[in-house]
Amino acid sequence: MRVAVMRVAGEPPIAGEAAARAAILALNAGDAAVLPTETVYGVALRASSPRLAVLRELRAGSVDAEVPGFTWHAPDPESVADALRPRHAMHRRLLARLLPGPVRLLAELDDASDARRIEDALGAPAGVFTSERMLAVRVPDHDLTRAVLRGVRAPVVMDHVGVLGVSTDVSGGREIARLGGENVALPIPLAMVMDDGATRLGRGSTTVRLTRAGGYRVVHEGAWTSKTIDKRAEQLVLFVCTGNTCRSPMAQALAEHELASGAFPPIPIRVESAGVAASEGVPPSPEVAPALESLGVEPPRSRSRSLTPRMVEQAEAIYTMTPEHRQSVLAMHPQAAGKTFLLDPDGGDVPDPLGGPPGRYVQTAQHLRRLVAGRIGELAAAQRREYGPDLHGAGLTGGVR
Repeated sequence: MRVAVMRVAGEPPIAGEAAARAAILALNAGDAAVLPTETVYGVALRASSPRLAVLRELRAGSVDAEVPGFTWHAPDPESVADALRPRHAMHRRLLARLLPGPVRLLAELDDASDARRIEDALGAPAGVFTSERMLAVRVPDHDLTRAVLRGVRAPVVMDHVGVLGVSTDVSGGREIARLGGENVALPIPLAMVMDDGATRLGRGSTTVRLTRAGGYRVVHEGAWTSKTIDKRAEQLVLFVCTGNTCRSPMAQALAEHELASGAFPPIPIRVESAGVAASEGVPPSPEVAPALESLGVEPPRSRSRSLTPRMVEQAEAIYTMTPEHRQSVLAMHPQAAGKTFLLDPDGGDVPDPLGGPPGRYVQTAQHLRRLVAGRIGELAAAQRREYGPDLHGAGLTGGVR
């Protein structure tokens, strides 16, 4: 008997809706379906399906006992937050910044009672996607598959089977999935396959462990690198002036000094600078270093760079020296209006010291120090409002960025 393969790649939306309905019916009945994600295809089963026992038997003794045997594929980040109830600001940040996406989270739990609470809340059998002190969870970045996960009456596990488009056949009584030209024997019969062609990323998920102390570490790189995870965890703040040789590099150095000397926001802040009319690779003006050193601040080692739309898009807060700089940012990226501000909250300019005597640079550095300290304090307060308070330094120690 040939398995139903429902193609959705390049088809009208109605095809996807029909495939999603078929997958929901199959999974609610306890049957298996192959579903696409942004990383690889997976064999999906309801966590309470009797067929899951076959996969569990195949995995017996082959995985770390501390790590759950299967990963809960949740429909949205809100479901994960409701189940996990993260206590740490960094963990709440990571749920918001990594999900949905090509990331599997291994969340360390306080004790076995946490695992039982999560299983009871979700209606999942013991030990499917929790171990005694850990939950494994992922939210795929694939609209149709998330629609399926929302429609199933129980939590769903998915076991990866390959990267590329799928077709199926039966040979000698065994299900065969054709994945990128290779035949893969599946250990359980399938009810249907949703064929969405080649997956968008073509690599498995990155595994990130959320530690009990409130930090995280990348334990396996997949579609996203450790550097990508770190950048998504941090809050990027961008200072903007004209040539990126005086005011904005001074503001960057002052902000880094402030963060290193006692301003501990719940979420790490990464500081950068750029200029709206900068030449590339020019060192800071010679007067910048002595002006900062007079305040006990290490001079910047940066070179000038020109502001780009990608910088504006990635930054979560942008501070400009004048209204004209702000207008330049918004001309480049109008959607950035809600995160682009004058550095001076009272609306004043930060005058350009370029061409002036050394004393003017010192005055500018002193002025910038007051403004930057105020803005860093505001950012830390905003983080606490959004993510909640956290322990001093949580997320910054133990190999965690």
